[in-house]
Amino acid sequence: LVNSAIWMLVTDDLTLLAVLNSTIGWFLITQYCTNIQRGYQLIWEYFKEIPIPTPPIEQRKQLEVLVNRVLEISGQGPQVAAWERELNELVYGLYGLTDEEIALIEEAVGEFAQ
Repeated sequence: LVNSAIWMLVTDDLTLLAVLNSTIGWFLITQYCTNIQRGYQLIWEYFKEIPIPTPPIEQRKQLEVLVNRVLEISGQGPQVAAWERELNELVYGLYGLTDEEIALIEEAVGEFAQ
């Protein structure tokens, strides 16, 4: 049994995967989507408003390499944290964020995760 709150994005776009799973991706979800029971309801009306940058081809390639590395080892292993930091830095760059803005976002997402 499925209700209308379930939907999926059918795509092989690894850049989209990188953006939505980045720290800023999660921050944007908290800003655009409905907060319910210690989580967020990804209602399409709100979720579709999240700004997704279109990176230049070189940055897209960098993101895809890192995402593939994480996927290949099922997100397990000591190197994953370093790759995730690198992914976050690349995605922050796509949004043109300053160090101060990054610090605010990381603090906000850190509070949510607790």
